[in-house]
Amino acid sequence: MHTASAVILSYSGFILIYSMNKDYKVDMKLSPKFMALFSFCFAIMVCALWEILEYTIDAIFGVDMQKARNLEKVYGFFDTRLGVKDTMKDLIIDAIGAYVVSLIGYFHLKRRKDEDSAFWSLHKQFMKDNPELFGMAEEENKIDMK
Repeated sequence: MHTASAVILSYSGFILIYSMNKDYKVDMKLSPKFMALFSFCFAIMVCALWEILEYTIDAIFGVDMQKARNLEKVYGFFDTRLGVKDTMKDLIIDAIGAYVVSLIGYFHLKRRKDEDSAFWSLHKQFMKDNPELFGMAEEENKIDMK
């Protein structure tokens, strides 16, 4: 679940920054490195917020989202390393998924020759479904009126 969510979040971050970079109303031209870094950081940020939410729900409602129940006392305190291990494992898996998508996005932006790739087809579909984000709505209206 964490790998899939990191991939989806990283791609969402990539689409977000890509659409801002291509918007004709925004005077901003970002490098492929920055766009890849943004998509990675976007995914990691949301995943970290999820882990904070898991901790908060565990603390408030006493559930076991972090898999840290049935703890034994060590030196008079409960040993919470199981929860830390779960959180760290989740964040590492999130980072791997986000890194893979960011790397693919970076090479996609650098080459842009391979328009038959799955990454490019997702871009084309997103642009087709959301023309207002790319300033294409006015162009399509002009074409439709002719």
